[in-house]
Amino acid sequence: MRFVNLCKEQNKLFMDECEIPSQKKENRLIKVASFGINRAELMIRAGKYPLPKNFSSINGLEAAGYLVDLDGTITDQRVMAITEGGSYAEYVQVHQSHLMPVPENVDMRVAGAIPEVFLTAFQLLRYVKKSDNLFPEANVLVHGAASGVGTTLIQMLNKIYKANSIALCGSENKVAILKDLGAGLVVLRTKENKNDIIKDYLGGLPNRKLNAVLDHVGKAEFHNNLHLLGADGTFVNYSALSGPKVENVDLREMLSKRVSLFFTTLAARSTDYKAQLVKELNEEVTEYLRREEMKVVVHKR
Repeated sequence: MRFVNLCKEQNKLFMDECEIPSQKKENRLIKVASFGINRAELMIRAGKYPLPKNFSSINGLEAAGYLVDLDGTITDQRVMAITEGGSYAEYVQVHQSHLMPVPENVDMRVAGAIPEVFLTAFQLLRYVKKSDNLFPEANVLVHGAASGVGTTLIQMLNKIYKANSIALCGSENKVAILKDLGAGLVVLRTKENKNDIIKDYLGGLPNRKLNAVLDHVGKAEFHNNLHLLGADGTFVNYSALSGPKVENVDLREMLSKRVSLFFTTLAARSTDYKAQLVKELNEEVTEYLRREEMKVVVHKR
């Protein structure tokens, strides 16, 4: 089969060939129709994203396509899945418990951008829910709101949980898009007075405090996040794009606010954990895609 390989010396992608992965009862093959390209995969390409040893040497963390029978026949069953690498190829091997049906109204060209992004967003909100901060009119700050995970978080907060999202983004041309997706407030992250803007906005709401922060920035926003977060708030971090080391952390601020602090990733999770996440996503979220109350936001295709 053909797959996308990387020439590390020149940092260029090229088409290459290898054997089709084998399949057995618990590991099934997908004939790939589309796959997403996420920040994590760009970091993998740059050697900045450590992966578990069992992952494929071929890049790609999600795919959509057609399920292959155990006898090698390509069926018409439309499926999508998170993968342990390998989706930048004509075929990819996935654990059968990670398979999800592609809703009939979703174009296969964009279905490949669903699994990694939607499961990541859903996982983050599980932590907020676990600490009792996901409820109607809860206020949630979303960093990188125009990203795949960010746009999905805003829609889930708005449509499923009836919560209010405060979106941070990097440019003016994203503001209208985020408002259209359901963000209550959109603020440019480059504004020096962004904290004051957010506080003024919260002051005019029935629930006047920030209940949760969903952050992938790390060092540059850590202190701002703690400053904005209300009492008994939830702080969930899932990356550290600005750097992993935070200086001058005063634990008394977290103690006085009784902050619930979580750190999480998805790729390195166990097969069973991912299977349960997939099951819950199918039960709680997929129907919104089917009813076209949520959409898959892609930059290019």
